[in-house]
Amino acid sequence: MIKLCSQHALVVGYDGRQRPFSFDVLREELRLCFRQCGVAESWQAEHIALVIEEQILEAQGQLDAQVAEAEMDAMVTSVLLASGFGDVAATYRDRRKTQPHEMGKELFAAWDEVRLERQLAGFIPLSRAALPELVGRVKRALADLGLREVSDGLIQELGAHLLRNSVRDSDAEQGVPDAGDVIGPAEWSALLTDAQRDLLDRGAVRLLPISAIFPRARIELDLSRVIPDAVQRPLAEIVFLPGLHRACGALRDTLVRVRGELCRRRPQAAQFPGHLIVKGMEILFESHLVPMRRRDADVLVREVDEIVRAAIVTRVPFEVTVSTHAR
Repeated sequence: MIKLCSQHALVVGYDGRQRPFSFDVLREELRLCFRQCGVAESWQAEHIALVIEEQILEAQGQLDAQVAEAEMDAMVTSVLLASGFGDVAATYRDRRKTQPHEMGKELFAAWDEVRLERQLAGFIPLSRAALPELVGRVKRALADLGLREVSDGLIQELGAHLLRNSVRDSDAEQGVPDAGDVIGPAEWSALLTDAQRDLLDRGAVRLLPISAIFPRARIELDLSRVIPDAVQRPLAEIVFLPGLHRACGALRDTLVRVRGELCRRRPQAAQFPGHLIVKGMEILFESHLVPMRRRDADVLVREVDEIVRAAIVTRVPFEVTVSTHAR
């Protein structure tokens, strides 16, 4: 599989073994939780799973450390609560408790600002600029409640609720939609050129929904759909690579336009990196390219890596988190 990240998302399981973070597994688990709570749409599960993937990748990048599975579960719960899905968070907790492990024993201890910052930074996807404000809100709330000793879970859940309320209050003051609303991909259509829309229409590029709580521009590149279906298969490298370069240029311009408009609507979005998801490498090799030796395939993977980084990651005026999904 293509490797485009300098660090890959890793988690340490309840058994102490390190394993790759599986976006697909978490997304399916969340879909089951949403369905149990009567929510049939699938975008919420994908959205939450992407938020968690970003949080793990960025935590590893900042701390050079792995995330424990118990911490990942706490992140999921916090993000669900902040997004207004308390019932789904409870369902997720219950489902995870049915696994052969414990979610972690809650210990009550005295709190201070350092502890609040550590818990909120570790489990709620906030920028460094936004963290102090939320820490202050949680600090005031605990003082008002007269709580001297609290659990980590209480800090995380209180932070999630206060984050959601602060976004809703800010939206109300500015006359923008409720925090539960989502900016859908269709709203960006007017910003795009015909060439950019063509990539969207054939599924080579996909814009993902953006929530008010976690306003981050996300865009997906499907390598298996870069070349139009009308072009005869199997594809030679001499056909695929120039097509990929053109697609990456259009995707880059799309990401810049969408993020610019998002930052205009939600200024806090400027504090977050963009997120590029690259998928379809396995399908590309299985069904679209001329068969090749493993050594040649490895060379092609490196070329794809270089094109994506050179055409997108290094040429936008903001940081981009890159993740890869096999199919």
